[in-house]
Amino acid sequence: SFPELREITEYLLFFRVKGLRRIGQLFPNLVRIGGTKLFIDYSLVVHEMYNLQEIGLSNLTEISRGSVIITKNPSLCYVNTVNWDLIAKWDTLKNYVAKNKGALDCPGCQSTCPEGLCWSRTECQIQPESHCHPLCLGGCSGPGPRDCNSCVRLVTADNECVEHCPLGTYQHLNRRCITREECTAIDLPSGSSKGLRYHSSSGRAAKKYVVFNGTCIDSCPPGYEIDAAGTGCTACAGGKCQKWCAGQNIENIASAQILRGCTHIEGSLEISIKTGKPKIIFEELEENLGSIEEIEFYLKVARSIPIVNLNFLRNLTTIRGIHQLPVGYKGLGGGE
Repeated sequence: SFPELREITEYLLFFRVKGLRRIGQLFPNLVRIGGTKLFIDYSLVVHEMYNLQEIGLSNLTEISRGSVIITKNPSLCYVNTVNWDLIAKWDTLKNYVAKNKGALDCPGCQSTCPEGLCWSRTECQIQPESHCHPLCLGGCSGPGPRDCNSCVRLVTADNECVEHCPLGTYQHLNRRCITREECTAIDLPSGSSKGLRYHSSSGRAAKKYVVFNGTCIDSCPPGYEIDAAGTGCTACAGGKCQKWCAGQNIENIASAQILRGCTHIEGSLEISIKTGKPKIIFEELEENLGSIEEIEFYLKVARSIPIVNLNFLRNLTTIRGIHQLPVGYKGLGGGE
């Protein structure tokens, strides 16, 4: 059990874990799942848990990014009595709960639970309003910003919830306020691209996180490259940096993130996103694909109902068409 765990920055996944009957036994005080990194498009995945009877994460209040998928758990009850759209608001069209134990074979909530929502027979989902500080999330032990179980925005080193990081500290993972020294000591994620972590003049490549504009980040934003010291970002010559990336087949947001900051695609770019809210899909694609200027082979967008235009490719100027689309397809295959 992990009773002190309040937040998970990326995603939580359960798959074929034997003997576990209630996830809440492991994480009784989990308040928030951040979704900074997704499993496909999901932050909470519960799949083929044959012994699981309850989710039971009664303190879970927010899934900041990513959706929920809970499927093929034949013994699982109290899953349709939770309004997952209240917790995972990022893209409610992708919240998917199905093929679990039938609702008619499961007990219901107490009659006193608001809106008939509950995590179990004894735990309502919607709790009475507390008198916590406005920056608290998921309850508190007192009225002040240091008494919160979790924070709506950011948390300092001394566990105070704040709206903005104090002077001399940097925002990390949109959650923590840390010093410059702490930031530049964090190792880069394994398997990450080398993109905008390279200084063109000195040849230095960043091996740690860097600071930029009040934040602690793993790579510099478009238009910037790693500085000569390897701890910050500096503007590229002419305001443009080149980042070459292999071609990708984009079927979800997680695969789109691989191309963040890329300017040149060595190969083709294929996009096939079948579900999702158009506004959310556009924002995510613009953030991750908006720097692309050139594609060597072809661009193919197919079976992508949420995509209503290609304005997210705002910097794309050239599709060279070195290799054309397969026979039978029509699309963007060459030219400038």
